[in-house]
Amino acid sequence: MTALPISIFLIARNEADRIGDVIRAVRDLSDDIVVVDSGSTDGTQSVAEALGARVIFNPWKGFGPQKRFAEEQCRHEWLLNLDADEVVPPKLKAEIREAYGT
Repeated sequence: MTALPISIFLIARNEADRIGDVIRAVRDLSDDIVVVDSGSTDGTQSVAEALGARVIFNPWKGFGPQKRFAEEQCRHEWLLNLDADEVVPPKLKAEIREAYGT
């Protein structure tokens, strides 16, 4: 499927056991998946990178600042923010594609 002009971003720390499912669920939607990591020690970065995400380290300064930093790293105008344990269901993916006319 064709990637949409949307960036998907997540903030994470020690989410290796969850983040793979999250990225797998959306990697066909976007060519720009950004994971901002605040110092994981469990392999979160490796899991995300292996699935095609760009992983950027940023020290934790709170939820708001971390999300704003993540937004600034995105390449597309349209953004989708996910939690590191939030798997997008197929119905929502279809609705997003429909909104873009694909």
